[in-house]
Amino acid sequence: MKQQQRWFLSSTAALLFLTLPGCLDIATTTVVNRDGSIHRSVMIEGDSAAIHEHRFPLALKGPWEERIEKIDNRKFRYTAVRHFQDVAALNDAMVGDPDTSLGIHATLEKRFEWFFTVYRYGERHASFNSFTTLPIGEYLTQAQIDLLLNKGSEEQESDTLARDEGEKQLEEWWTRNIFEVFFSEFLIGLRSLESPALSAETVVARKEEMFNASREEFSSKDFKKIEGIFEKAFGKEVVREVIASNDEGFRKFRQRLAFQQQMFENSYRATVEMPGLIVGTNAATIEGNSVTWEDFITHGLISDYELWVESREINWWMIYLTGIVLILGFLLLIIPLFWRRGVTISNKSKETVL
Repeated sequence: MKQQQRWFLSSTAALLFLTLPGCLDIATTTVVNRDGSIHRSVMIEGDSAAIHEHRFPLALKGPWEERIEKIDNRKFRYTAVRHFQDVAALNDAMVGDPDTSLGIHATLEKRFEWFFTVYRYGERHASFNSFTTLPIGEYLTQAQIDLLLNKGSEEQESDTLARDEGEKQLEEWWTRNIFEVFFSEFLIGLRSLESPALSAETVVARKEEMFNASREEFSSKDFKKIEGIFEKAFGKEVVREVIASNDEGFRKFRQRLAFQQQMFENSYRATVEMPGLIVGTNAATIEGNSVTWEDFITHGLISDYELWVESREINWWMIYLTGIVLILGFLLLIIPLFWRRGVTISNKSKETVL
């Protein structure tokens, strides 16, 4: 496991139960052309149901060329290919739907720098974490966040303890935020029910107790486990009535949690091919004029994350043009000198003859 993902395992172990059959291997390849057009292909491998039902966390809007092929008895490969006139057209096809797909916004800059043309392509992946009621700054310092995201230089051995502490705080922050949303929806349902068997004041008074009792249960996809803890504390019938009275709120909660689980279950790889020579990137792998990021998606738990790469291409035509201009300029300076010298010699010859 890459060092940049080590924090993910410990910070999410108590939160997510990963089931292999639902995992998807997602790979995108983006080719940036000199004229600003972009060719993008998406390849997704997974089980039959996910592939045929298009249960993907990526938006693929518009007329893509699609193909599905069978790999083995349980695994299929989905491929989508499309050519875009410019980066704006690409962005239109990648607009995500909140809580169901990842939002991606691409940028492409082309700069003329005399002897070079510089290209910079970026993809900003929006944070998929919608459980942010409690600010992360109340649990982690900016230095801890940067360490978890591996911003800066290579990690030193002295950073290990700081990273471990940051992982614990990250887990606490995320767990509490998920609980906050669930607890808020529970209170909404309770107040709309107006049941004499249970008051909102009683539930609020036991909030911390309920958090400590249910925090481990968020590692399961079975909503009934969390519901069961509240039933044990407040009574089966009233809890079921409360949840039923806020059916829409709890439906959205389950959808949001399921989307986050899906994001973490999948593996991700993104490759970008650029014109010219790569001169800068935050990708881990560089091969020729292409770069590749792998398993970068977990950064989206904390914040937006940008994949970027910059390349430079030599403007040979400008070099040739500059050379021609310099030669012409040199000639324009030298020829008058020779011309004047020739006139002087000619005049002296005439004087000698006379």
